[in-house]
Amino acid sequence: MFIEKIRMAYDPNTPIFTKEILKLFPEYSRAQIFRLITNSIEKGELIKYSDGVYFMPTETITGPSTINADMVIEKKYLRDDENVYGIYGGIKLLNTFSITTQMAGVIEVVTNNESTRRREILIKNRKYILKQSKCQINKENVGAYTIMELFNECDLGEKISDYSKKKIKDYANKMGTTKEQLLNISMFFPSKAIKNLLVNGVLNEL
Repeated sequence: MFIEKIRMAYDPNTPIFTKEILKLFPEYSRAQIFRLITNSIEKGELIKYSDGVYFMPTETITGPSTINADMVIEKKYLRDDENVYGIYGGIKLLNTFSITTQMAGVIEVVTNNESTRRREILIKNRKYILKQSKCQINKENVGAYTIMELFNECDLGEKISDYSKKKIKDYANKMGTTKEQLLNISMFFPSKAIKNLLVNGVLNEL
């Protein structure tokens, strides 16, 4: 009954958080649920990935499958099947649009699900930096927020290449991002973000 209900709610090799399991079984006490989790781990039905994070493994030729820290970060701080609540920031974001060739040693995440301005966390000894979003990120505005965050990460007055501008415009078109959305989101960002956007002529080309 316990693992069957989890199987109905979640796919294998997907991070499952303690709070999600607790929500699935409101009729059980917290202590009962943790006993059931322990029992499922002993049977190999669940694997504990890190504190508060579990998954249902599948069998591979090398043994039980695993998940990784990026999958945990994505589900907890970026998006799930229905909602968007965060984006990647910092060097990873700049790299996505070919504004830098640097590779991020530490991944930065901007998310609704963080209450502090900046915080470092470790997941399986991998470091991440969490930043509180400047306004609520959702499916409708994530494209505009991403572009504004991108120009906020650039140095003031920095000119980007035509190739990067094309990638930004292609992304905006794909996400359905409009000039109006960018202007609305820009109110939550430092002035340098809108200045960089204007200097590079991206706003007028949408």
